[in-house]
Amino acid sequence: MKTGPGPLSIDLRYGSISITGRPFSADVYLDENHEGIIPCTVEHLEAGAYNLRVKKENFQDHKERVLVKPGETLYLKVYLEPEW
Repeated sequence: MKTGPGPLSIDLRYGSISITGRPFSADVYLDENHEGIIPCTVEHLEAGAYNLRVKKENFQDHKERVLVKPGETLYLKVYLEPEW
């Protein structure tokens, strides 16, 4: 008899963040670690709070504290304002 998690089991200690918005190719950082560019999905994150920063030259940075919940994906839309 087979025991243990099946092939579709999910590790509920982890979640993910999916970030879309403008401008495309803005840099995405979690706790100062570069994770990619918009649009971006960061997977397999330990559940907990993170400092999100999205930045691009000639635009104002976006900063916020986000909470990753176990087994869930947090969907965010970020729109950077141009610097004048």
